[in-house]
Amino acid sequence: MDYSKIELIISDHSGVISDDKRPVYEANRRILKRYGMPCPKYQEFFRTTKRDIVEFLDEHGINLEKEEIMKMYEDYYHQANQDGFNPSIYPGVVNCIRYLRKKGIKIAIVSSHPSSAVVKELESYNISNHIYPVIASSWNKAVGLERAISLNKKNKDKVVYVGDTIFDLMFAREVGISFVGVTSGYHSKEMLEKENPDDLLETFFELKRKF
Repeated sequence: MDYSKIELIISDHSGVISDDKRPVYEANRRILKRYGMPCPKYQEFFRTTKRDIVEFLDEHGINLEKEEIMKMYEDYYHQANQDGFNPSIYPGVVNCIRYLRKKGIKIAIVSSHPSSAVVKELESYNISNHIYPVIASSWNKAVGLERAISLNKKNKDKVVYVGDTIFDLMFAREVGISFVGVTSGYHSKEMLEKENPDDLLETFFELKRKF
């Protein structure tokens, strides 16, 4: 992949910027418990993670309106935080983002994670002022990607999406932009490799040596 032409990096949040696997798992576990259903074991949960919480619950026979599901998930996620299941920023991310901004690379976020959680976490990580736009609670990331590209006024050949799941890759392909996978998040290196990403890194921090 030719990184020299990239002017805008759009990143997923969960599993790329923020290591939130524990609180995400806990929120999903509590929702399933509410409906009397067992939750997959921790490692199995991430191997079988779906495109979003709606698809995950639908697979378990829980059919609710999207807005109701998001509100319930958001509530349980914040409860998990209050009970000590807190996210943390991946090592080196702050340093990498500041470096990229100094190089003139713009950074945006498109995530299906609840907006309230994403905004709060970015502020706590002290990187919110380096990112524009922040598009969260995005059910269809293709729409979010198109909006981020438009707001930054960039041609698609100068844009890359950085994500940690095969679904992120599919959305990037749908929009027609490059995709870089990171293996520190939800889907394994093997799962991502099978989908032929334009590049595959261990962490977001590795982007620093690409520019």
